[in-house]
Amino acid sequence: MCVTGPALCPIGRLPSCPAELLRQLNLDRLAEWLQFNAAIMRLTNQPGTMAASRDHADIPNIRRLHDYWQSLADGAVPERRELDPAAIKPLLPHICIVAFEQDPFRVYYRLSGTKVDDLNGFNLTGTYLDQLMATDTSGGAAHLQAYYQRCFDTGKPCFSAYSWPTRSGGHLKVNFAMFPLLVAGVVGQAIAIEDWEHSFEPIAEEVLPLAADKIRND
Repeated sequence: MCVTGPALCPIGRLPSCPAELLRQLNLDRLAEWLQFNAAIMRLTNQPGTMAASRDHADIPNIRRLHDYWQSLADGAVPERRELDPAAIKPLLPHICIVAFEQDPFRVYYRLSGTKVDDLNGFNLTGTYLDQLMATDTSGGAAHLQAYYQRCFDTGKPCFSAYSWPTRSGGHLKVNFAMFPLLVAGVVGQAIAIEDWEHSFEPIAEEVLPLAADKIRND
């Protein structure tokens, strides 16, 4: 039963009817959420802005690698030697194997898949990630560096995305995931995978590659 008339409270006048009060509070919270969500969407839709991390469970290739990684040590971090390329053969073009160095922290590409090389315009094997920052104006390399650091520090999988410029003036969303690997019992490497919002064949004809001849050699 509703009691007519306003009821005073510390935050102002609110309806005395509990049902009406609940409805108003829910609407207010919904409005706040919608405003917040719109702000986030404006940020993440800006060219070059990096997406918030998530598990990318809706992306088949990333989900397959995640499931495979988890199967190697029952969800714990597996040893690098446990990896069997034949078990993930369809994913190999999208995969990188990196090694972590310390003091200072650096990410070294031990292996890179053909699709990853197409996106960058050259073979990444034997290159340090921080060397790519000299010619990468999108911020993608710096974003990857930060997430590899997190993967190394936490010993946990990391998921996120970055934007890559295209020849048409747009931006290609690149989703990625990285999974730590043990070397002699400590996190020393990672297996990473990238997946593109749109698949171009070959992708090098659409994206703007890095200039291999301008990569820093230090």
